[in-house]
Amino acid sequence: MRRNTRLDKKYSEFDTLGSNKSLSVLQSINQSYVDACVIIKDNNADMILLKTIESVKEKVIQSANYAEIPFDEMELCVKILVVDAFIRCNIFENPINYNYATS
Repeated sequence: MRRNTRLDKKYSEFDTLGSNKSLSVLQSINQSYVDACVIIKDNNADMILLKTIESVKEKVIQSANYAEIPFDEMELCVKILVVDAFIRCNIFENPINYNYATS
């Protein structure tokens, strides 16, 4: 599987700021996912993903490190980070008997 080298560079930049900073970012996204699962009781994967994205956006906006950028650009960046975290952490399970994708 090909990873996004730009995103990998960003994670490397996080790690230069301190030990395991990229892991902290992934853990924070994972915690947002866990919290979303508690709130969305019917296991609706789409709603859980959207709630996770909203939660991460709020964390970014409230962060002391947040430098204001256009909202749509920030929203896109957060979506990319969340989807990448879901892939890296194997958050969503493979749908039952789905075997059309090659890996």
